[in-house]
Amino acid sequence: MFRRARERQQAFTLIELLVAIAIIGILASLVIVSIARASSKARDTKVKTNAAAVDKALAQYEVDHSAKYPTAVSQIDTTALSSYLVTDYLRTATALTPNSGKAAKYASNATGSAYFQAWELENRTEVAVTTGNGVYALQWSGCGGECCRAAVYNRPVIQWN
Repeated sequence: MFRRARERQQAFTLIELLVAIAIIGILASLVIVSIARASSKARDTKVKTNAAAVDKALAQYEVDHSAKYPTAVSQIDTTALSSYLVTDYLRTATALTPNSGKAAKYASNATGSAYFQAWELENRTEVAVTTGNGVYALQWSGCGGECCRAAVYNRPVIQWN
């Protein structure tokens, strides 16, 4: 009789097993969310690196072409810059490509003496990556319909459609 009581105490009850499975499920979901957030930040870091590479390539292009940038009075996607920058200033066109579903825009004034580029990030709490030496009066239409947080001092308001 005493043996049966001792054997029962060593086994898990169904409730204890279900509680343990629920705790493991909650912890797993927290890990998945943090991994997704980290990968989003990694993609944004890649965008920032690409924007810096394109900015340096444009600076070198300007030096080699008598203080003129590629002319694009209306906005263009940065991928359209490949004919100007790839081979001489960038190894491949991948630096000109934004994250999927996001926009990267370039524009210059009519004389090619000033330019502006903007790259949309996945993380909406961060300001879009903007570089350039001028073109302060543009309104761009690009991705999601809301004004990107790039209304920085002396920068154009960027409208992503």
